[in-house]
Amino acid sequence: MKYRLILFITFLVQSLYAQNIEFRADVSKNTLGANERVRIEFTMNKNGDNFTPPSFHDFVVIMGPSQSVSESWINGVRSFSKTYIYILQPKAKGKFTIGQASIDIDGRTYKTAPIAITVTEAVAAPSIDKTSNDVARESLFLLAEVSKPNPYLNEAVSVTYRLYVGSNVALNDLQWLTVPKFPNFWSQEIKMQEYEIGDCSYQGRNYRCIVVKKVVLYPQKTGTITLEPLTMDAVLTVPTNQRDFFGRMMYEQVSRRVTSGNKTINVKDLPEE
Repeated sequence: MKYRLILFITFLVQSLYAQNIEFRADVSKNTLGANERVRIEFTMNKNGDNFTPPSFHDFVVIMGPSQSVSESWINGVRSFSKTYIYILQPKAKGKFTIGQASIDIDGRTYKTAPIAITVTEAVAAPSIDKTSNDVARESLFLLAEVSKPNPYLNEAVSVTYRLYVGSNVALNDLQWLTVPKFPNFWSQEIKMQEYEIGDCSYQGRNYRCIVVKKVVLYPQKTGTITLEPLTMDAVLTVPTNQRDFFGRMMYEQVSRRVTSGNKTINVKDLPEE
């Protein structure tokens, strides 16, 4: 009798424990045009091993898998969420099924439910699910701002290298990759103790701006001269516009390389007296 009672209690505890583990799949839309994308997320509330996604044979994987992890302690209670994220592009019109994903958690295998997707004709105004790389590309760029694009010979030209950072992302790290040289100019570096940071706007959008380098150039020959680019590597924290089990915004870290590009200056002869 005691043995049966112990078995029953053990089974009950295991059943209640298993009920607390969730592994689910969510899509951003179930119906989309042939020229749109769909975002699919596989989320668990306890860390697992051997994650196996569906085959996605009816779709092209535009991005993925990327991972997002959220963990916190509130009043001594641990909350955990881990998500595998994919962005998919349909290969054709029709009705398709995204199969089951699986994960092993504490010795048991959990599977998501299949998801039905309908792909229609291409739409006039497609709603594209942006990847984290899309957001990073739109939210970070570097410009070389020239004070005088058409100076005279030996006339001072200031060049400011300004990094534009969108207000929806966080800049975690910034590394110099290539530093421009200035042949055909006499150059004077303007020393900065630290980066100059402020608010600015560009093409009607607001940004945080970081001046990373300033130099004054004195052209030593006439004609069109190309300035070498400045290149930097950055690490951004980017919002995914998705929320975890607990309603909190999910973020991803993205590496992005930015360059000021080639910039040309047209140098004129000194005016005749």
